[in-house]
Amino acid sequence: MTDIPAVFQSAMLDAGRRLGSSPIGQTKDSPLENPWLKQLSSPGFETGLDGRIKHWNNAFLTEYAKAEAFDPTHLEVKNLFNWSTGQWLKVMDEVKASREVSFCTYKDALNQSITQFEWRMVPRYSPKMEVVGVLYIGRDISESVKLLLELEQAAKLQRNMLPDRITDYRYELDYYYYPHFKLSGDSFGYYFDQKRQRLIVYLIDIMGHGIYTSMQMASLHSLFEASVQNDRVNAEGILKRMNQYYLNHFDNEDFAASMIVEIDFKQMQCHVISAGIPYLLHDNRTTVRKRDFPGTPLGMFEQTMFRRRSFKVSNRDQLILGSDGFFDALEHYEFPDSGNRDDWLRFMHQVSLSGRSKDDVTSILLTLK
Repeated sequence: MTDIPAVFQSAMLDAGRRLGSSPIGQTKDSPLENPWLKQLSSPGFETGLDGRIKHWNNAFLTEYAKAEAFDPTHLEVKNLFNWSTGQWLKVMDEVKASREVSFCTYKDALNQSITQFEWRMVPRYSPKMEVVGVLYIGRDISESVKLLLELEQAAKLQRNMLPDRITDYRYELDYYYYPHFKLSGDSFGYYFDQKRQRLIVYLIDIMGHGIYTSMQMASLHSLFEASVQNDRVNAEGILKRMNQYYLNHFDNEDFAASMIVEIDFKQMQCHVISAGIPYLLHDNRTTVRKRDFPGTPLGMFEQTMFRRRSFKVSNRDQLILGSDGFFDALEHYEFPDSGNRDDWLRFMHQVSLSGRSKDDVTSILLTLK
């Protein structure tokens, strides 16, 4: 007896086994002889191992097929799905080995128009537990595909909101940006204040990931972008404004982490104001230091104070900023031996790729010249 994986021991296949006692080669099969197919609301049909359609339900026949008075018994599965003989044989090898096969189609012989379908091929067993045929179960996924395409468009728009990588005679800024799935709750931007000779970099990390967090991020990103260009409001005031906005517009359980970093090129100082992003890395060419900046996330308390902390920087220093997803993944890696820019970029890329499996990841490398 063939060993059948436990996943196939289902009510559906029990019904298939009861039907398996009928001769495979019978000449005149009723299209609804299979009672399981009859009660299935989605398209379904059954074939023998030769690939010829034996039974089907009403949902399988499209309006186009009905208008053409189409007889499915005259059609082989490989022709229905436009498979080559080689593709058909490979698929059947899987089925004969008691494995389910899933695939998607966007057009078949029974559809005049393009319609996306997902199909599952499930082995049908005889009373002796031998594979004697295949059940095909279809599912219209056109709405899911449409949603996925809209998500792709939204993700493209979100990426277009990100700033360009920049090379200036005073600094270089590079980054990696990886959503956990399509849309991200991370964002960042920068602004150079010519009057005060200060570079301002801000990073936003909405807790969670997905469509809901990306919508929160979009609204905060716009406010940050406008606020950092207003030289009448300092970084502490910006975060206080963002905190109040979050409290006014989002649910009590929602919150966001943020950090504003100012590089003062006149005094060669770095000022950091944190709202829940607790670290940045500072490479001063001799050591790499993980600097701590405790702070309360946005949206937690109304009377939150945001403190400025400062440290000296020099030419050729490098600062690495990151969202929560980056620093969580960083715990599993050692810093690169060499502190040059290319080595840091390779390192950050590796860490960022590993972190995206659990969370949105943003990492920023700021190199002072």
